Amino acid sequence: MKKYAKISFILVLALMVTTISAFASARYVYRFDTTLPANQGDEELEPVARESDGPQFMIGFSYIDEGYTDVRAWAESENLHINKSDPYQSFPADGNSFYGDYYSDDIPGRGVNLILNMDNPVKTSKVVSVAGFWNPL
Repeated sequence: MKKYAKISFILVLALMVTTISAFASARYVYRFDTTLPANQGDEELEPVARESDGPQFMIGFSYIDEGYTDVRAWAESENLHINKSDPYQSFPADGNSFYGDYYSDDIPGRGVNLILNMDNPVKTSKVVSVAGFWNPL
């Protein structure tokens, strides 16, 4: 009888660990395929609610037009359009995931809607196509 109780306990424990880790690692990635305006101006994506109170957001670029290698990207609040991260952060367009830092004295809380802004890292007179993903975490 002790043998079955021990096996049952181990099975229940394994099931709990598997379930918890599946929920903990499940993060939705918001994909985009858009253009960055020529000259001055930025592209803003639809607001997305944060899932945590952490100090970073996740971003990656899987495509950028030939002749360009990275994109400036930052988060801003939905209602007042206040920058929540450095608008001069540049991220390589190489298909990898990167973490951007929110301003340490103004980290948005869980549930706060944020907008991803993107801009060309160099002044250009042509529209630049980009594709990628982000999550305000």
